[in-house]
Parts: sequence; C-alpha cells; structure tokens
Amino acid sequence: MTDADRSPRRKGLKGLIVEPYKQIKIGLIFLLVNLIFAALFLAVFGYYLNDVHSTLVAMTGNDQVQSGIIASKLQTPFIVGGVLMFGFILTTLLVSVRYTHHIYGPLVSIHRYLDDFADGKGQQRPLKLRDGDQLQTLAEKINKAIASIQKN
Repeated sequence: MTDADRSPRRKGLKGLIVEPYKQIKIGLIFLLVNLIFAALFLAVFGYYLNDVHSTLVAMTGNDQVQSGIIASKLQTPFIVGGVLMFGFILTTLLVSVRYTHHIYGPLVSIHRYLDDFADGKGQQRPLKLRDGDQLQTLAEKINKAIASIQKN
C-alpha cells in the first residue's frame, strides 16, 4: 500500500478512532465492567442511605415535616454519588479510547507494513510509529528482521 492509498491522519476525536468496530468493542468491555461496578456501588450506597432515612424517620415518630427534612438532607449525598459515578464512567470511556488508540493504532500500521512486505511492494522503508504509541520495541524488532531478510 502506497502513501497515496492510505487515508490522511485525522485530527481531534475522530483521530483517536482507528478501526471503530474493533477499538470500540475493547472500550465497551472496559465500560461494561465499570458500569456493573458503578451500578453495584450506587445500589449499596442507595440502600444504606434509604436505611439511614428509615431509621431517622422511625426515631422522629414518622413526623412528615421532619421526614421531608431528613430526605432532603440525604438527597444531596445520593446526587453527589451519582454525579461522581457518571464522571467515573465518562473518564473510563475516554481513557479506554485513548489507550486503545495507542495500542490498536500501531497494530494496524504493523499489519499494513507486513502485508506490503509480503506482497513485495517496492523497497521497504523502516516501519515508523507515531510518537507516544505503544509497541515501539516491536516495530524496532520488525525493522531489524526486515533489514536482515533484505540483506540475504
């Protein structure tokens, strides 16, 4: 594959998605695990807030005014917990997209490079990954192997 055949590098959020279906699948696995634990955390947290509310209402003799005050006081920690869980899930999604971009992107480049080499497409130039990508040592080893094969 020549440079003209390849699409130009995308910038911004679209640039983080290399192969959407495969990369997002990995990210969704991380997200699903976090959603399960977030739901469990909120369920336990909510159960205990409800238990505290019930206990305080029982201690005040089921007074409707005091019950409303207690509920409003316990509502704030529940909302803060929900916002924190939403932030946690959003952060996890963004980190997983960025992390898979630095892992899966180089894998795509390595596959293309090896396909070009196997097809015998012209003089192979060294495999170069983006700065910050993972798998740099693998790319260096591939370059050494290709150079060794080309010498022989």
